[in-house]
Amino acid sequence: MFSLIIGVTAATALVRSELPLRSAVFALVLGPLVIPQIVTALGLFLLFEPAAMLGSPLAIALGHTVLASPIAVLILIATLRGIDERLEDAAASMGAGRLTIARKITFANGSLGAEGDDLLVVRRGEGPYVDDTDGRRYIDDLSGPMSSTT
Repeated sequence: MFSLIIGVTAATALVRSELPLRSAVFALVLGPLVIPQIVTALGLFLLFEPAAMLGSPLAIALGHTVLASPIAVLILIATLRGIDERLEDAAASMGAGRLTIARKITFANGSLGAEGDDLLVVRRGEGPYVDDTDGRRYIDDLSGPMSSTT
């Protein structure tokens, strides 16, 4: 859930606004995808261990958020780019406020991407496996499915 909130916020900022360092922000958001997960996990361990938070629900939620947010941002960026900005401009010209435009146009048209994003993020958080249509499970790696585990 946290990754969806961060994903919507970051994707909206990256697609709909003119950020001065857009590519740097994009690289920062996608950092956990580029850095190997074991390095990210070690960093989170070193962050949570002194605070005696290892295994706490908050630490698990934050760790999942760090690893899942880049996936959410990528999916939502693609979804937002597919929404016609002229619809938002038309609503603004008729007096709709920014929140109304976001709620009734942007998020209403992008809800399918958000639902798919939420499903993929949850699936990614369940472990490093990919299942095919025949029920066979494969180990997932950054380069793709590597070998069967069954």
